[in-house]
Amino acid sequence: MASMMLAGPHIKVYFGGNCLKELQSISYTINRNEEPIYGIDSVFPQEIVVNKVSVTGSGVIYCIQNQFGLQETDITSRIHEIMYAPYVSLRIVDRKNDKNIFFCPQVKITQESMSISAKGTIKIHFSFIGIVPYLAGDLN
Repeated sequence: MASMMLAGPHIKVYFGGNCLKELQSISYTINRNEEPIYGIDSVFPQEIVVNKVSVTGSGVIYCIQNQFGLQETDITSRIHEIMYAPYVSLRIVDRKNDKNIFFCPQVKITQESMSISAKGTIKIHFSFIGIVPYLAGDLN
């Protein structure tokens, strides 16, 4: 069986169950914060343990007409709802076989910025933090 390299057009990205078609790019990092545990008077660790797992990431979407922010895409809440806003899920799926590549059931947008070119496209850059990241091997 020949292997295939995944590229942007081969994936679909869902925020809160809605496919985000305007997405230009997305990246995420899972930090397991694994740390060595040393015994008394030992210069070598006895084991390596997980401390606190976190997931952070960022993405870029194109602005389309009459949609000038992440609130209109239902990715994030309005400014006055931030304190009690619900989480959204993030799911990255292989377009060909519909298998999950990455899934995080609870994600919140932490930062949003917009870049505007004089004769180009308007892009929204955003950052997010997630709770309990699941990779393809965890889900399939």
